[in-house]
Amino acid sequence: RASDLFKKIDDDESGSVTASELKPALEGLGFKATDEEFNALMGKLDKDGGGDVSLKEFDRALRAAEKLGPIKKKNEAVEKSRSSRKSVQGLSVEDKEEFR
Repeated sequence: RASDLFKKIDDDESGSVTASELKPALEGLGFKATDEEFNALMGKLDKDGGGDVSLKEFDRALRAAEKLGPIKKKNEAVEKSRSSRKSVQGLSVEDKEEFR
C-alpha cells in the first residue's frame, strides 16, 4: 500500500515526491505544518539529501511510523461509507486514514 499511496502523491509520475507534491498531500490529510516543521520532516524523510523523497525513503518512513503503534479510528462506520470517495489528490478517505 505504501507504493499505491506514493503513486497518488507523485503527481508528475517522476518516481520521487518533491516538497511541492508532499506538502499539499499532507495538508489534504489534515496535517498543517509550518514551513519550519515541514522542512524538518523533509529532512527526516529525504535520507540521501536529494531534495525529494524516493519510494524507498517513503516506505521506510511509513514502516517507522507503524512501529509507533496503532492509530485509533474515531468513527469507522462513517469512514467505511466514505472510503470509495476520492479527494482532489485522488486519495480516498481510507487512504488518508491509513497514511495518518
